[in-house]
Amino acid sequence: MLKLIHIILPTLAALSACATKPETPAANPFDQVFAPLFPADGPGCAMSAVRNGQPIAEATYGLANLEQPAPIRIDTVFEAGSVSKQFTAAAIAILADRGALGLDDDVRTYLPELPDYGVPITIRQLLTHTSGVRNWDDLAELAGSPRGEGTFGQQDALDFILRQSELNFVPGEEYLYSNSNYVLAAEIVTRVSGLSFSAFSEREIFRPLGLSQTLWRDDHTRIVAGRAIAYTPGEDGALRLDQPIEDVIGPGGLLTTVGDLQLWNAALDTPPASAAGWIALLNSSRGALADGTPIRYGLGIEQEPLGQFQLLSHAGSTFGYRAYLAREPETRLSVALLCNAGAVNTEELGPQAVSLFLPAAAPAEVSGTGAAVAPPPGLTGLYRNIRTGAAVTLTADTAGIRFNGGAAFTPAGGDRLLNADSSREARITRTPGGEVASIMLTRVGNSPVRLEPERTW
Repeated sequence: MLKLIHIILPTLAALSACATKPETPAANPFDQVFAPLFPADGPGCAMSAVRNGQPIAEATYGLANLEQPAPIRIDTVFEAGSVSKQFTAAAIAILADRGALGLDDDVRTYLPELPDYGVPITIRQLLTHTSGVRNWDDLAELAGSPRGEGTFGQQDALDFILRQSELNFVPGEEYLYSNSNYVLAAEIVTRVSGLSFSAFSEREIFRPLGLSQTLWRDDHTRIVAGRAIAYTPGEDGALRLDQPIEDVIGPGGLLTTVGDLQLWNAALDTPPASAAGWIALLNSSRGALADGTPIRYGLGIEQEPLGQFQLLSHAGSTFGYRAYLAREPETRLSVALLCNAGAVNTEELGPQAVSLFLPAAAPAEVSGTGAAVAPPPGLTGLYRNIRTGAAVTLTADTAGIRFNGGAAFTPAGGDRLLNADSSREARITRTPGGEVASIMLTRVGNSPVRLEPERTW
């Protein structure tokens, strides 16, 4: 009996020691918002948060490949969508810093085949989306060849742009986001440098900054080690492959990891001496209209208010890939998200992720939870942009009303809608019978865009 007690007592002491030193790891801040959104057997995201250059949290959710199930890793490669624009703007900034071109040069100096519209378009206006050049995506769709239904190369996109006989507006008078601007910017880099855009980026940006897993998708058939496959739900709700089948780069097409994006943000925050000039140019250039009205978009970087803070950010979406990259200079915070789940909206998820790491900031309500927002009656459906002829679909979900699936707008009294930071407003006018006659959609610094109801086609 005594021998038995001798054996048990050390065991109890060990248990007591364990009780005073719990081994349960601290909860991951990302989990409280994002873990419920991504089932383990579906596509998902990789996420990273860094403060003062030191990692403070990272998380991965879901699978990189559903056919040969493999989990998403922190070093999984995704497409960065329009986050890519920062890198295209950087290539222009490098050439400007060296005196090879000027941001206020006429674009036709380098692309003489661009039509003369009577008013010069500057390189700066391309990078700040104030050029008026129409979006090649929309032109391809109007021509009967929407993206995803045919393979486009860089020259195909250029051909759509160069055949434009008119602009959406006089250059400098308004802000209107257009991928065409960054197709032209990438072509300017090629012509001025004498290198392909991919080769210039590798030599001047990726390699010097140590972005070892970053490259341009200039050949969509290339095998890329560790790349996640992208998925989007079809009309029946079942997931479908949603991979880019095109080679257009500049406005999108960057293949990268959250780790490389964090290295990029670190360089923008604390530039290495060899890159100080062009990074200062990239950071200091803020967009403005010709009359001096400031806009939030700079050289591939957008100023995004989040409570009392100002983020320097960009969201991205290409086929089934989604992305978000932001830094908050005051708290030295950087957050990167890359996803292969086309159903998520990183314009909303991104700020929610950032808010998890900001002082006294609670995460916003996650899209997809809570009671549905009741839209003004008769609002959802198909509309036509009177200025451009483009189709605009209005839908409603639990977060609000969306124009072509973009950021949510919520009712602000009567027939008026606002987005989360009040930078965009929609005002609805109705016929005497109460039907929607038009919607005037306004962004800060721009004149309103008129949308009119259109029959489904």
